[in-house]
Amino acid sequence: MRNFFTTFCLSLFSIFLFAQNTIPVRELEVEIQDSIPVQMEESRDSLKLIDDYLKIAQYRRALELLNRINLTDSFVLLEKKVVIYEATQKYSLALACYESLIQLDPTSDYYRIQKANALYICEKIKPALALYEELCDSCDNVYLLKRIAMCYEKLNDERRARYHYARALDQDTTDAYATASLAKLLIKAGQYGLAKFVSDRYIAFDSTYNTINSLNAYAYYNLEMYGEAAQRFEKCLQRGDSSLFVTRGLGTTYFFMENDSLANPMLELAYKADTTNSQVLYALAQTFFNLDKYPEAIKYYEILLEKDIPSDY
Repeated sequence: MRNFFTTFCLSLFSIFLFAQNTIPVRELEVEIQDSIPVQMEESRDSLKLIDDYLKIAQYRRALELLNRINLTDSFVLLEKKVVIYEATQKYSLALACYESLIQLDPTSDYYRIQKANALYICEKIKPALALYEELCDSCDNVYLLKRIAMCYEKLNDERRARYHYARALDQDTTDAYATASLAKLLIKAGQYGLAKFVSDRYIAFDSTYNTINSLNAYAYYNLEMYGEAAQRFEKCLQRGDSSLFVTRGLGTTYFFMENDSLANPMLELAYKADTTNSQVLYALAQTFFNLDKYPEAIKYYEILLEKDIPSDY
């Protein structure tokens, strides 16, 4: 009985000592309410103000305010900084933000794709290509295939670029960028029949894309299908495409069709836009000659002679 009484007294004494050296629960709650919620409220207000700055393109002010905020959730800060850096074309800083975001979330394919895009923009093509290919292994899609093709184009590996654009079109035949890029590379490689096929297929779906229409006409021109080429170049003009590519293509097409009256005005436009092209210059002089406009023909023949024959001859 005596031992029980002694133990009970010691327990009471211990509780008394603990109470003397401990902050009351109510006081602890008051202290928390007076500090952390206030900081969180200030942070929320600051983030709202940052969003307002971003909406009106006040990037410097938004960045200054971002640098003063102390939040444990740095995702919020990094994502807003990326918006600012990309809008102000500071891609090396955006790249650093994406690297930090990947460290916070290593499983996110989105941040890794954005990092690869930033590497590409910073002309770090080989690291960008490696990351795109790594991503393509886990989530094969048209976007990544196009980005890989773009990297190979930058590296002057046009064979692999053509291959990846073709793979992208296998998944989506209506992709305008992949179609135009592949048609251009096929024409450059002299594969005019394939360029015609690829561009014809897209035009059957959408005939309003100027670049594909002009490449399609040029493929017909190189296949010496001049009547079809002329019709396609004329449609480009009707749709408002008066680029050098179209005027030169239409002028030389009509020249080979021996239609001098239609060839001549297009060749004049092409020559004014680019005076270095000897083929256009010769065709222009010849059409003037065939139209019995001899002074104009002599003028352009003389320019051609001065251009192509060394001055000491």
